Amino acid sequence: MRSNNEVQKKKKFIIEWLEGKFKNWLRNICKKNFVDSGEDYKIIIGGSTFLETAGPDSDLDIIFIFPQKCLCPQQNVSENCEKCQRNGNIRFCTEHDQFFGSNVQSLATFLKNEIYNVETIEEFEFKGYSMSGTYINSIGNARVPILSISISGVEMDIMAAPIPYNNIPENFDPTNIANEEIVNKNKKILNELIDGMIKQNDQFYNKSILVLTGK
Repeated sequence: MRSNNEVQKKKKFIIEWLEGKFKNWLRNICKKNFVDSGEDYKIIIGGSTFLETAGPDSDLDIIFIFPQKCLCPQQNVSENCEKCQRNGNIRFCTEHDQFFGSNVQSLATFLKNEIYNVETIEEFEFKGYSMSGTYINSIGNARVPILSISISGVEMDIMAAPIPYNNIPENFDPTNIANEEIVNKNKKILNELIDGMIKQNDQFYNKSILVLTGK
């Protein structure tokens, strides 16, 4: 049986691997959509993992915050796609959803290709981590859409929170809990982002609000 320290070390490796893949995907998707925001995102590791109280069997809740402009522009899709129009601008159809969708550009498809390729398997096996039982499922129609992923026995729920702003505030660092002042500063910035989306009264961002408020 592996010790808790060994499990936490594996989780840290998987989080860093996942963040690297997300960064590559975001950079590529922004470039394709002629948007210069490929490095502009924040990652939140939620729950007991964030508080460093997670046990060996605890799963990971991971939220990626990034500008909506990096994805397919909402107005263009809504005007030309009947399925997107039927969704009432609340979400894209699976063909145009570039996070949870089944199209070749989506993060879900990108991660499936990355998880199952030979280089990834060899990279994990070199670290001593078996890829047996690995899976990825996209649950895009849920109240809070998620990518449900299991890699080397580590289960993760990946959530997206696209926001209607051109940039993420530079001083926003949700993973930094060094002291109460920093935590309160990050909480204030996050609340301002959420309040801004609420004031827009745009149904499209309701799911981002749900993800960020945890409600």
